[in-house]
Amino acid sequence: MGLVTTKWAYSRPNGKACLSIFLSLSKTTNRSLLFLSRSSRLFVRVERKTAMGTGREASVSLDGVRDKNVMQLKKLNTVLFPVRYNDKYYADAIASGEFTKLAYYSDICVGAIACRLEKKEGGAMRVYIMTLGVLAPYRGIGIGSKLLNHVLDICTKQNISEIYLHVQTNNEDAIKFYKKFGFEITDTIQDYYINIEPRDCYVVTKSFAQSEASK
Repeated sequence: MGLVTTKWAYSRPNGKACLSIFLSLSKTTNRSLLFLSRSSRLFVRVERKTAMGTGREASVSLDGVRDKNVMQLKKLNTVLFPVRYNDKYYADAIASGEFTKLAYYSDICVGAIACRLEKKEGGAMRVYIMTLGVLAPYRGIGIGSKLLNHVLDICTKQNISEIYLHVQTNNEDAIKFYKKFGFEITDTIQDYYINIEPRDCYVVTKSFAQSEASK
């Protein structure tokens, strides 16, 4: 399972759309940006099987979202999601710092997690996952899990009280994915969505015990 999101993929992009976005993202990732950001990226090694049954190794890295590369996130969202996000979404994503990451596969931007930081009554901080998505040909190799694990790890280090998101009630794959990471359905909101059916959503939440968040 490589892609799960708060309001994800009600219509899947076709092959041509994916190819177009891959080429566009690859061209806009200039060498100077890669050089400047590489020191802060997290690297793992994965093996991707090809149609012929052979494999090739490629590095998967995570990079932060800044003013200089926010267009990468915008292009991903155009392909992945059936909604257009406003300027506040991108401002919140940038402001969240380490809680918003782009995922690169062989230096091609193929996925992202975008979060918003919120302050609860009493001053405790929580994280809202606005979107989490991976381009279709790159799902199933752990990129979505890597993005989510990164955010969960930061939560435990920064005294975050909880993390949550909204999931459409019929999105069984997303619910199953988040439950693997300790999330639980904590509420149901009727008529949350406007232009899609079903319109109801679940609030899916993971809480952090004080001792866990202080590690």
